[in-house]
Amino acid sequence: LVLNNKLYAHTTETLWQIFTNEKQLELDDTTIYLGTGDLFGQIPYPIYANSVGYGGNKYQHGILQTELGYFWIDDYAGKVHMFNDNIDVLNDYGMQYWFKNNSKYCYSNTCDSPIIFAYDHYNNRLLLTKKDADKSYTISYSFNNKAWISFHSFIPDYYLWDRNNYYTVKDKLIYRHNVQCKY
Repeated sequence: LVLNNKLYAHTTETLWQIFTNEKQLELDDTTIYLGTGDLFGQIPYPIYANSVGYGGNKYQHGILQTELGYFWIDDYAGKVHMFNDNIDVLNDYGMQYWFKNNSKYCYSNTCDSPIIFAYDHYNNRLLLTKKDADKSYTISYSFNNKAWISFHSFIPDYYLWDRNNYYTVKDKLIYRHNVQCKY
């Protein structure tokens, strides 16, 4: 993960910042980087950790990176995270206990992507889907309201999106959302 020109490694237990061995030289309005650029020039730093791990991610596709930041769910801790320059726990905005009680899996999950995210540019919101047999859900977070605003009736297999619409894929069919006057 590269965010704001910094390198991070996301493990199942925490998020780490990885440092390179470089020096900077500032000249007028130009920055020159000196050195070999070796990875691990310093000891990696845990961005968000405690003794038992915190902020980890178990799902390869259970992340989303947008211009707003990097998103994931730590289902062990029951927290939805947004990381940009610092970490914000999105479930602190009205859903703290709900995610804590509904993030762990009730059933053995064998699907490829049990957690998926999408960003809806048109409505400026994050969509999160958890696929867990009859305990599945899709929920959305509004960046305008800084709140979880809705549960949705669809449980897609995947999301796709562009600047104006987002699409859900279910049973190999594609559905377009944000179509005006069409429900």
